[in-house]
Amino acid sequence: MSNDLSSQILKQEMNKSNITIEQLSKVTGIDLEKVYKYLDPNDTSEMTMREAKKFCDFFNISLDYFIGVSNIRGWSFTLGNEKFESNTFIFENSCQQFVEYLKSKELVKVEEIL
Repeated sequence: MSNDLSSQILKQEMNKSNITIEQLSKVTGIDLEKVYKYLDPNDTSEMTMREAKKFCDFFNISLDYFIGVSNIRGWSFTLGNEKFESNTFIFENSCQQFVEYLKSKELVKVEEIL
């Protein structure tokens, strides 16, 4: 995976979250030395998909956004006072939570198809 754009986005997300390199390494479980390399746009180290997923999950951004395929970080919407948001990796879980919310308010009926 290319490092130039991902390193820019990683820096932006770290600044938004006010997190240090050391903290990011600790919470993601990615080796500190690797995080330093990934933040250097001139370094040719290749980030694995597993590592990219960890960054995306932590910052709640989509992989498409992280690698520069899309300019959309994720999605969110509000229904009543409830806000639902997700990135690509947790999309299915968020949809399930949304459906459960609708069911609890008796706004939708869900039936299994066998």
